[in-house]
Amino acid sequence: MNIAYLSFATLPSRAAHGVNIIKMCEALTEIGHNVILYADSREPAQEILDLYAVEHPFAVKRIRLVKIRVLGRLLSLLKTASAVRRSPPDLLYTRDVFTGRLAAKLNIPFVFELHEIHPSGLRDSLFRKLISSTSCKRLIYISYRMKKLTEEKYGSAVTALDSKVAHDAADLKLYDSRSEPGAFRRELNLPEKAFIVGYSGSLFPGRGMEIILHAAQSLPDVTFLIVGGEGHYLSEFKEKVDKSGGNVLFKGFIPYKNVPRHLLACDVLLMPYQRKVLHRQKKHDTAEYMSPLKMFEYMAAGKAIISSRIPVLEEILHNEENALLVAPDNKQEWIEAISRLKDHPDLAAKLGQNARLDVQDHSWRRRAERIMDKVYLIQD
Repeated sequence: MNIAYLSFATLPSRAAHGVNIIKMCEALTEIGHNVILYADSREPAQEILDLYAVEHPFAVKRIRLVKIRVLGRLLSLLKTASAVRRSPPDLLYTRDVFTGRLAAKLNIPFVFELHEIHPSGLRDSLFRKLISSTSCKRLIYISYRMKKLTEEKYGSAVTALDSKVAHDAADLKLYDSRSEPGAFRRELNLPEKAFIVGYSGSLFPGRGMEIILHAAQSLPDVTFLIVGGEGHYLSEFKEKVDKSGGNVLFKGFIPYKNVPRHLLACDVLLMPYQRKVLHRQKKHDTAEYMSPLKMFEYMAAGKAIISSRIPVLEEILHNEENALLVAPDNKQEWIEAISRLKDHPDLAAKLGQNARLDVQDHSWRRRAERIMDKVYLIQD
């Protein structure tokens, strides 16, 4: 099948959505589809594919976005529409309401992957219009909780649609290394004998950096490795660490393909999401229905995970089985969980091994297979 993935993302991106877009295009290609990604690419296509460690290449068509709010979106949509019409695909795939609305206008069958529930406003209106289109052939939710909330909000408009739940995923092959953590530590110039607790991702509000810094102050014999972050958030937290102690190492943003070796160098990985998690735009909270990429990458790394006990995360993580789950804002519980894993390496190993087994069904390939299952039956 010829599939056009429509995106308003600028690639390469420092945000998780860039990984989701590229890896979905790769997975669709891997299972036999002919994929073209239409996006605002700032680097040559091959460089982008290399940055994301793509082994199953696909075409990337550059659509230069116009960054002028609504007018810019409209002009960018017109550019995208013109490019797609020159080579009409069998199926369109998108995760953005603007390109989703365009897909409906083009009257080409499309699959829409929902990542945010918009309370109101333009995006909510566009979503309502795209789900009412007869061209919308399948709606993808990233969690069961998202499915429930969306059905409560939109009623029969979405329950009448063909839909699937497909949590995010991990590129498992990137974590297949048989090297010991010490090898990665030497390569990354990390303390080889230390007990290293890692975190990977943004430092935006709701990610739990305050929890991590408090734990670092309370556990001076533990090294904390922070991978990710940029701008004033990174500067702010680095300044706090400079004043309080030296057992926190900030790596800042690193390319996606280099993240695995940092996670594999750790003993324990933290996911201290708080009860309210804001996106970059700080407009709405996604804590109730999110499906974090880092969760699946942590599991792929085969390391013990300590995570916030948030219902949507419990769709994947199970306390004392493949992770330790603690109250999001109880700092003492986080300290005790870290200490417990430090003192009981057998428990840490068991949790990591179980997580690695559980993530096998959450590869990008398996995700693409689930999403595209019998999609040919609903094209007409």
